[in-house]
Amino acid sequence: IVPGALVGVLFPAFSTAMATDRLRGAMLFRRAAKYVGLFLFPASFVMIVFSQDLLQVWLGHEFALHSTRVLQILSLGVLANGLAAIPFAMIQGTGRADITGKLHIMELPFYLAAVWSLTVHYGIVGTAIAWLVRVTADCILLFVLADSVIGTRNRILWPVCASIGVGTVVVVLVPLLGGLPIKLPFAGCVLALFALTAWLLVLSTEERYAVYCAIRGKSFA
Repeated sequence: IVPGALVGVLFPAFSTAMATDRLRGAMLFRRAAKYVGLFLFPASFVMIVFSQDLLQVWLGHEFALHSTRVLQILSLGVLANGLAAIPFAMIQGTGRADITGKLHIMELPFYLAAVWSLTVHYGIVGTAIAWLVRVTADCILLFVLADSVIGTRNRILWPVCASIGVGTVVVVLVPLLGGLPIKLPFAGCVLALFALTAWLLVLSTEERYAVYCAIRGKSFA
């Protein structure tokens, strides 16, 4: 929902900026990717860590027992797919819709083969893994292609890969955590570290001041 809402606004902004001021277009691209990542990572992280508990409350113990891994994998895929919406909009906004179309056609045979093979061997978990692999590869390739279309070095790809990598580690580690008494402090520590890192290293001075003004109810000029 969030990337979709942003893309609706960003598409004409990307199109106009890339036609008149490519540096401004690159700046909009960086900020959009940054803000989507800052929103989606904690949301996906919470879904991954507490997937079993949420499913158990919602649909019961038996359903949670067989579907927890699927929800964790899909939650990580949502992070990658949400981030991919930004370079997708950028490429389309510059009038190169053919690039995204060709990319998806190239991905299709590999994705179908992966879905068939992994589903046969691992069931619904394999299907989820196949989708995760496709959207992750799609996300990385779209950021690479967007950089080439923009013609500037945005250095967005590495933070994107780091976010997906951290999410993958969390998916692997969560089964080892046990119950809520361990999950709650673990989630709190990771989210606090994420917030500190975002505040000090991801947000610019101007953006931090805008957040400060919003919290204090002041106008940002």
